[in-house]
Amino acid sequence: MAEHAIDFAAGTVGGMAGVVAGQPFDTVKVYMQLGNGESGRGTIRCSMSSIYKQYGAKGFFKGMLSPMAGIAAMNATVFWGYGAAERYLRHKQGVGADEKTPLKDVYWAGFLGGLAQSFVCAPVELLKVRLQSFSDPSGAAGPVSLARHIVLKEGPLNLFRGLGVTILRDTPSFGLYFVVYEWIDRWMEHSSEVSRTLLAGGTAGVITWASVYPIDVIKSRIQTGREWNIREMWRSGALYRGALPCLIRAFPVNAVTFFVYNNTKKLLNHEFQEYL
Repeated sequence: MAEHAIDFAAGTVGGMAGVVAGQPFDTVKVYMQLGNGESGRGTIRCSMSSIYKQYGAKGFFKGMLSPMAGIAAMNATVFWGYGAAERYLRHKQGVGADEKTPLKDVYWAGFLGGLAQSFVCAPVELLKVRLQSFSDPSGAAGPVSLARHIVLKEGPLNLFRGLGVTILRDTPSFGLYFVVYEWIDRWMEHSSEVSRTLLAGGTAGVITWASVYPIDVIKSRIQTGREWNIREMWRSGALYRGALPCLIRAFPVNAVTFFVYNNTKKLLNHEFQEYL
């Protein structure tokens, strides 16, 4: 039981640290994804300039309260789910305490962790992308007022708009995410722990986002109620609009997330070792 609680707590702290590290790039990514053809929205520089001119520096952190408030549940759920599934698979396969978890089991543990967190992620990201669109019809200034508007005016189930595509994005991607992290961590076993964790976490984030980015673009459009057509989006290049700031953001966010998660988990394991 204590192991579950520690995974949950460490995931919370690591995720919150990652949000702060990557929010400005995430705002630019969503702004570009939802571009309506206006001149200048297609480049990072022009998008950043447009956001700054219209909303100032605080515009880059618009919508951060939603992931910051929900990141506790999102990251706690995925790391808890991953940890619980990994322990179950290790026990089922008879893996010894000193042995590494087989990478195929790492994948399925990540897959199940991603599935669990999708149900938390969908409403949290719905609020975030609608606020980051800078043109939500509700006129809500923050996640709480926007959530209230959706529940009262659009219906509670609309908080989960895009759940299906979120599951499609997050189940295989989190399997890949943990596999890449574990593979690099093992490959660099003779390097310092700090460099190993940062490189493995950052690379896992970049590779994972690159593999599912088009699905994320479609998810953003579905959640903001915008029209989408895969064939037309492919022809126009819209499926990869905003990919560069996303991939740039992915490295520091996931490097920080894993670094803080691992160190928080070590601290908690030490403090509560008598309960493990």
